[in-house]
Amino acid sequence: MLAGVDGAFLAVAALVLLSFTSAALAGFGGVVIAMTLAAQLKPLEWLLPRLVSLNLLLVVYLVARHRAHVDGRALLRQILPFMGLGTALGFLGAGLIPGTTAKMIFGAFVVAVSARELANLLGWVTFNPQPLTPARRAGWTFAAGLVHGVFASGGPLLVYTLSRTGLPKAAFRATLAAVWLILNSALMVGFIAKGRMDARCLQDVLLLLPILLVATVLGEWGHHRIDERRFRVVTFSLLLVAGGALFIH
Repeated sequence: MLAGVDGAFLAVAALVLLSFTSAALAGFGGVVIAMTLAAQLKPLEWLLPRLVSLNLLLVVYLVARHRAHVDGRALLRQILPFMGLGTALGFLGAGLIPGTTAKMIFGAFVVAVSARELANLLGWVTFNPQPLTPARRAGWTFAAGLVHGVFASGGPLLVYTLSRTGLPKAAFRATLAAVWLILNSALMVGFIAKGRMDARCLQDVLLLLPILLVATVLGEWGHHRIDERRFRVVTFSLLLVAGGALFIH
């Protein structure tokens, strides 16, 4: 057996299949789902560079294939200036948070987001998606950047913001992919500068690459065929349980 390929690694591979199928299907969720479910198996410091590498490969494909749907105005004017700043500050401050505290914070964040999404999807609470004022939109986008800089999981907050812009489904997914392409490229530069992209990490990414390819095919196939609401209910239910376990642990 290859070095580092144990039961925990194989379990992470299965979670990568689930989470990156979601990312290819909806445009987000790859890192946050895998991070939440796999954090009981591997440290966040181990997971982050590997998952960001895989996500970067996925979004390169999605942007190349669906670039005509990217909303350049939203990307360049409404998202990148604020989320880019937040990501930079979050990445620089991430090392100040102890590992156990980081897991608790991340678990609490996932529980809050998942509970809100489930309540809305199941009709328990109706959140009226009113357009945000420019100041509030900038604030939420900056907050998404902070979370992305620390955990590479700014998707839920950015989705909250973009869902109020009225973007069509195809533009929504393609624009999200373009955001992750730019920000995760920057995170990769940071990981390399900090020595976190070593030979073992690259080996793990290569081993997980076939899983990513299968997830991409499944996500593309399911984008126009799978009931996205049911898929999201299952996904956020898993996240709620996993986030709660992470917080308590």
